[in-house]
Amino acid sequence: MAIQLLQWGKDGTVASGFDIKRQYEIFRPLKELLELDGEFITTIEKTGIKVSRDGVNKKSVFIYPAMWNKDNLKIPKGMIALSDRLVIKALPEAYERLATYMY
Repeated sequence: MAIQLLQWGKDGTVASGFDIKRQYEIFRPLKELLELDGEFITTIEKTGIKVSRDGVNKKSVFIYPAMWNKDNLKIPKGMIALSDRLVIKALPEAYERLATYMY
């Protein structure tokens, strides 16, 4: 995030989004926590990260840079959007937010 802030301060460039591989790397600890609970099933597909509750209500998850506003137009509509910083630094809160969206 520090590098993103420096780039923004230097030339006004806002961080670009993450590719699916990087999203998955960030999401992996949350995936492990979700599966440990036993109530959620997580899959990684070419189109993104999918989470379902007991195999029902499959929803897509999108990990975005913390510098983005949660209403950023680059975040696909209809997805559960979580910032990278939330997942990395506040895993229990990220879990609660995701679980809340799944109900």
